[in-house]
Amino acid sequence: MPIRILAAALLLTAATAGAQTSAPILIKGGTLVDGTGGPPRRADVRVQGDRIVAVAPSLSPTTGERVIDATGLTVSPGFIDLHSHADRGIDRMPLAESQVRQGVTTTIVGQDGGSALPVSDFLNDIDRLHPAINFATMIGHGTVRSAVMGDDFRRAATRAEIATMQALVDRAMKDGAVGLSSGVEYDPAFFAKPSEPCAVSAPTTISLCSSARLPLPMNSSNADSPAYIASSRMICSTRR
Repeated sequence: MPIRILAAALLLTAATAGAQTSAPILIKGGTLVDGTGGPPRRADVRVQGDRIVAVAPSLSPTTGERVIDATGLTVSPGFIDLHSHADRGIDRMPLAESQVRQGVTTTIVGQDGGSALPVSDFLNDIDRLHPAINFATMIGHGTVRSAVMGDDFRRAATRAEIATMQALVDRAMKDGAVGLSSGVEYDPAFFAKPSEPCAVSAPTTISLCSSARLPLPMNSSNADSPAYIASSRMICSTRR
């Protein structure tokens, strides 16, 4: 029998997007898969606002609490979609039901080397919109390359241009971006040397106070292409 993932609580969250509520929710009778690697177990889960406040084999409803019967369903933490384009249209569909119905509660956008710029404007728009799911964004290598090189992108970038791209990435990371994405089979990044995304990604290491670079997300729809192979080598070099 296919496992059915509980979506009722997530849909309730979507239905109240943009509104503040403190009414607790009790999810009873479900099989909990908590993401720790432990075996599934029977457990009740209490949610207060945006926090899980109690998990136990059996919880009794409190006054005014909404109870969701999860008998026969699997209850799990929200899923994180690490490669998403949900920023396209979220202003028209802030309930994000296509994500919510799959159990996705956090989505990472700005993929394939394309993102909003400046990042601060995008995050401010998300805050004002208050969608049903959480958003984080990458800063796109193609986006900063286009901003620096304009229509003259069918060539290798100069050192001065790479320095300007680095400054844009640094600003984006300080504004809240979570890393640099790349799409080397797309214009304008197709014409970049493999070393360029490495150099442009340098501020992501500094901003996150990490001793190792972030993995560099990229589009992999054509894994046999020279651009993909070159990018794979470049990613290996960033992890040394």
